[in-house]
Amino acid sequence: MLHLNQILGNLSEAGMTERIHRLSHDGKLEEIRLSAADTARKRLRVTTDKGTDCAIAIARESRLENGSVLFLEDGRAIIVRML
Repeated sequence: MLHLNQILGNLSEAGMTERIHRLSHDGKLEEIRLSAADTARKRLRVTTDKGTDCAIAIARESRLENGSVLFLEDGRAIIVRML
């Protein structure tokens, strides 16, 4: 299980857009699809669209939104998509 404890940024940020776009074209982008109600929660257990089991535990002052980047490495990224 992958533990995701912070929001690294958002797809709308200039620095994130290019990196995420490249990973997406390489098939290395994973999405966590959440309802509006789920984005208000601070602790969730979810599975990405590619089957990665994740535990999300973010700070109270943080809020998940469409495009939130939760994991970013050279070979993989995980983002939030609103349903």
